[in-house]
Amino acid sequence: MLIAEARAETEHSSRSLVQRCRHVHKATRAHPQLQPHVEWSDDRGVISVDWGRCTLRALPGVLTLRAEAPAEDAPRQAEHPSPIASSGPADAITWR
Repeated sequence: MLIAEARAETEHSSRSLVQRCRHVHKATRAHPQLQPHVEWSDDRGVISVDWGRCTLRALPGVLTLRAEAPAEDAPRQAEHPSPIASSGPADAITWR
């Protein structure tokens, strides 16, 4: 299993999490081949597609993202260019 993690400092982590999950939910409906499933609350979100999963957590002052996948290139798919990493106010996400 390969894992990529990211943190985005933001005063609005909960709002950013909800915006990202809503955006991905809408975007993936246009691509049913990804077998998308998106669920979220104010402090936690899970985005699952056929190649892996991204878990988001809203903590005070920070939004965390964790992409997990069995295939070597799958976490990179979560990073570039993805609605997961490119929507909402926390645009400066650093993956490691």
